[in-house]
Amino acid sequence: MGALCGVLLVGCSSGSDSGQDSGAGAGNETGIASVASPDAKDGKDGKDGKASSGGTGTQQKKGTMIGIDLDTAEVAAIEDAWRACLISNGAKTYRKGGQEIPDQLSREPASAYKACEAKEPYVDPVLDPDANPRYAEQTKTWMACMNRNGIEVSRSGDSEFFNYGKIDPKLEAEPDGISKVTSKCYTESYKW
Repeated sequence: MGALCGVLLVGCSSGSDSGQDSGAGAGNETGIASVASPDAKDGKDGKDGKASSGGTGTQQKKGTMIGIDLDTAEVAAIEDAWRACLISNGAKTYRKGGQEIPDQLSREPASAYKACEAKEPYVDPVLDPDANPRYAEQTKTWMACMNRNGIEVSRSGDSEFFNYGKIDPKLEAEPDGISKVTSKCYTESYKW
């Protein structure tokens, strides 16, 4: 889950730049993050073809689910595998920081994205407000947990964006401190 903080929220980056919200509202440079919803669902988690644990009976997107229990390295590995697949299948790319990055906005050529759809990351549907009927309540619980544990998080009304403020210096100094708190709060707050 700690990885989700990089993918979903806080600035504990997975070290990879997907060029788009990789389903979880990747923390952006403005300090605001978003949780995006998965789409086109098929009932499998993408890893082993089994239906994911929990759930409300809604089907899930094809690809590889980024579960709330994954750490930063695991999320980075999922994202990196997808990008490598796209590049090897001829996806349109651009250069950023000396790296070739797939142009996910164009999704060209479609054949590259089709060839790699089993590796495309998507966020655990428990973080989808349309799939999880308790999402709003659980998000309030998550924000309270984050604030209680040294990461200031707020949100305006029903906005999908979160604002991050002060972070306890002890967390910033501890290896994976932010990731550990974020993981703890996700797993305690979001449940089917």
